Amino acid sequence: LEIVGTWRAHSESCRASIFLDDDGDVLISGDAAGHVHVNSVERMECVNKFSDEAGSSGRGKGDDSDDDSDSDSGGSEDDESEGPSDGGVSVLLGGLSSAHTFAVGYDDGRIGIFDKRAALEGGAPAVEFDKQTDFVSDLALAGPSGHQLVSSSGDGTVALFDIRKGKMVARSEDDADDEMLSLCVMKGGKKVVCGHQSGVIGIYSWGYWNDCSDRFPGHPGSVDTMAKVDEDVLLTGSSDGLIRIVSVLPNKALGVVGEHLADTPIEKLCLEPRQSRTLLSISHDNIVKFWSVGELLDSDDDEDGDGGDGGDGGNGDGAGSGSDSDSDELPSKKKRKKGKKSGGKAGFKSSAQAQRSAFFADM
Repeated sequence: LEIVGTWRAHSESCRASIFLDDDGDVLISGDAAGHVHVNSVERMECVNKFSDEAGSSGRGKGDDSDDDSDSDSGGSEDDESEGPSDGGVSVLLGGLSSAHTFAVGYDDGRIGIFDKRAALEGGAPAVEFDKQTDFVSDLALAGPSGHQLVSSSGDGTVALFDIRKGKMVARSEDDADDEMLSLCVMKGGKKVVCGHQSGVIGIYSWGYWNDCSDRFPGHPGSVDTMAKVDEDVLLTGSSDGLIRIVSVLPNKALGVVGEHLADTPIEKLCLEPRQSRTLLSISHDNIVKFWSVGELLDSDDDEDGDGGDGGDGGNGDGAGSGSDSDSDELPSKKKRKKGKKSGGKAGFKSSAQAQRSAFFADM
């Protein structure tokens, strides 16, 4: 692999980026000062700009009203020359109901819904939510038409928003002692899975948002990022530098996919969207790695189909410990055995253990 081109899109550090179209030409990027740019990959330049000042002028809009308002700030070069604000971009999400719209999460807890065509008209968000008190760590779409938005935050809450109505539907209770860092919507939209700073995976049942219905401890470090494989399996990236494959309800640690340098947190995981056979990971070691995971995931499917205990991958015989999962989500009514301690937590390998084992050798 080689770099085919670069361009300087921001004067501040670039925090997040997403492709907005299937052709891979429209790239949305956000920086530490709250500026959001619409970039053309083919032309290698910024074609439209939004600024945090434009979003802040509409703060609260969408919480109480669906009316649009205008903004005089258009994301000019003068705006970008200003220093970082408390509203730096923390996460971006595309794939909303319109191909032109995307969601932006900020460090101060705001979420803005933008239309890329509106940048030349002032750049204010079409809808803005301001219901979480710390940085927005992750965003995911839910609902059959993609008009519901789930967010996790550093204030320890998960929240559900209705984009069409411009209102918050529900929010969990505050847990300031354990930041939420990542989330996935799974089980056909019935469960929301959240990764915590403590290493716990919290599972929320749709419609019951006050507190999680299930907790799956085990990661020795924070669960910084997650990538959904299917409705039952996800990949996690942790602060110890390991990438793990995890089954959700039944909760099992299936194995270790790979790792970056020890104790270099995994910043982001991304599965190739069409066939989910290739995983990309980035870490604090400044390296992008490509993993071929198709055969590993197929092996996991074969083991699940064979019944029994689902294999011993990653000491998975103990992954049921600490789980109070709903009975209707379990494949059988057999009582699961408690796991044996093996240097890690709840069947998860530590970094040292992973270095001594072959790639997915336990599966």
